[in-house]
Amino acid sequence: MNKSFLILTGGTGGHVIPAVNFGNYLIENRIICKIATDKRGLKYTTGFNGEVFNVKSSHLSGNIFFKFFAIIKLLFGFFQSFILILKLKPKNIISFGSYAALPGCLSLIILSKFFKINFYIHEQNSIIGKSNRMFIKYTNKFFVNFDKNYKIQKNYQKKIYVVGLPRNKVKIKQKKQTKIFKEKVFQIFIYGGSQGSLPVLKIFELILENIHFNYLNKMHFIIQCPNFYKKIIVKKLNKLNCSYFIDEFYFNIEELLQNADTVISRAGAGTINDIIIHKIPSVLIPLSLSKDNHQYENAQILTKNKSAIIIDEENQNIKKIVYFIEQLIIDKSYKKKIIDSFDNIIIRDANKLMLKELLND
Repeated sequence: MNKSFLILTGGTGGHVIPAVNFGNYLIENRIICKIATDKRGLKYTTGFNGEVFNVKSSHLSGNIFFKFFAIIKLLFGFFQSFILILKLKPKNIISFGSYAALPGCLSLIILSKFFKINFYIHEQNSIIGKSNRMFIKYTNKFFVNFDKNYKIQKNYQKKIYVVGLPRNKVKIKQKKQTKIFKEKVFQIFIYGGSQGSLPVLKIFELILENIHFNYLNKMHFIIQCPNFYKKIIVKKLNKLNCSYFIDEFYFNIEELLQNADTVISRAGAGTINDIIIHKIPSVLIPLSLSKDNHQYENAQILTKNKSAIIIDEENQNIKKIVYFIEQLIIDKSYKKKIIDSFDNIIIRDANKLMLKELLND
């Protein structure tokens, strides 16, 4: 394999962070790697150790005017990607999906007719996204996060390699208490992924209204909340005399997850992998508008293993959540049973597995 790589990614942290992790792993192994991302994805690339290029892109949802300008952005991004690939001449390109990778993938397909470029895709979710499905026939290999039956044509099945999700190599530090945590209490982490989530917070408000006061005294909440909604949440927490720490975004996610007794969250692929690695009993609230309902499918990876419960954000079953949390506090054997259930899920080293397959080409 010629050791030069261009990674295509963008959009949310769920797509960009794994791309950055794998890109850094390639660089650590003395492989040239650069990243092309859209404007939204740039803020997640600050930890990347290589060069980053900004390429215009856009999704196509919205009204007719939005779609018109989205098409213009995609066309502009296509020409940007076309010129970038010609300039860098990477021998290998890997896409981490989302609409942001579309311009680069289309440019690659055209340019690959004139000179050889190895093409790979990594799919984070439990359902193959539309853009990734569109390009699978052009790939050398198609890497996936979860070990499940993906509904694709039989002749493409041989391209699939189950590798997991690329993570950084930083070892988790031993537990330590900071101002974020509180000793000898039940820690609950409420977050909605890299973008945050107002519906998750509204469900959290209903939990506060329904849980018994005696249990509230035993809890400490760590909450991801947009700045514009903080006052509303803080007012309710203070009224109930709750113990909490609240912020718009957390950079020490590993530390938070290691200290969490339970999680209330969305069900993005990265979140599911984090929960599996840290073995956290969880309340999952899949984004109802996620494409192909992939967050619900992601959540089922855990619920089928009896490691979490799923709550519909439209028809919330607050009593189910309250009972689940109270049982975790009351019954240590119940909590242990859930934690032990994670042993049934294989944790893969995606960085190592992907690099191995790339070196074989």
